[in-house]
Amino acid sequence: MNPISIMQASLTNMDTHLSEFCERLKHAQLIQADIFQIPPATLADEGKMTVDDFSVTHLCGQTALDHMMSHVRSYYAKEDESRRIARRLPGLIVIQTREIEPLLDCAYNIRKEKHDFYNALQRLPGNAEERHEIVHKALPNLITLNVTRQLTITQLPIRSARFSWVHKHSMKRMSKAQVIEQLEKALKHGSNRTLDQEAFIDGVNRELIDMQALPKDAFLTTRRPLRVSPMANLSYQNEKKRESVSAHSPFIMLCDKTIKSVKITPLKNYQTKTHQTPDGYELILPRLHLYRIRHRESDAS
Repeated sequence: MNPISIMQASLTNMDTHLSEFCERLKHAQLIQADIFQIPPATLADEGKMTVDDFSVTHLCGQTALDHMMSHVRSYYAKEDESRRIARRLPGLIVIQTREIEPLLDCAYNIRKEKHDFYNALQRLPGNAEERHEIVHKALPNLITLNVTRQLTITQLPIRSARFSWVHKHSMKRMSKAQVIEQLEKALKHGSNRTLDQEAFIDGVNRELIDMQALPKDAFLTTRRPLRVSPMANLSYQNEKKRESVSAHSPFIMLCDKTIKSVKITPLKNYQTKTHQTPDGYELILPRLHLYRIRHRESDAS
């Protein structure tokens, strides 16, 4: 089978297993459900690393469970919704049932189909942008990230869950030669993100001049801000274990006997945060988020 056929088959199988999983949840006893509804990203949000303030809606009980079951089975974008930015639904669902194994079997099958989908996606030709276009021609409006993200299921009894917003940066060390090579490729291929190619080429030529003026051993790194994301700090009842994990989807806690309710610290409304540049970082190429760190050069020498 070709990759697209495998992806289509995986989606069909995934729907079947997710429907069975949710049906089993409906017949189990709901102990607790808290989820935090976040506005979906729009087409206008694509390419933005910062977002405006927005409100979070806290849903509880059966309403929260119903919303979670809809969320895990919904991976097609609505009108004006981004296809590149995943929907996120932080929260915690606590389920008591003596039928844990059938639920875990369903989860295993869902995980396998998501894994098969991802592997087929990686087999498509071209770079990430080209693969995106191929997928959306065959499967219009699909939010790929929502398909590939796994369910988060635990049988460890959680004592408390504190939800919060975090800002992270993607950092990559680069040499002067690597940056120049990247700029030369940009001159050759242009940009698909702007219609004014002449202005883009002029800008890249200026960047090349700035780079060529740097010493060969300049300590360079990209420091690219990532989209703000919800995180959960979890602590467990029977262990000293604590962990901070991504909260892109609700945690589903399965137990076979009555337990104490989990203490929840709700996710607050998001307020825009100004990113501070660390001391010693000198911005060299704003378009690439490229910085020079002079004190690291003295350390290296």
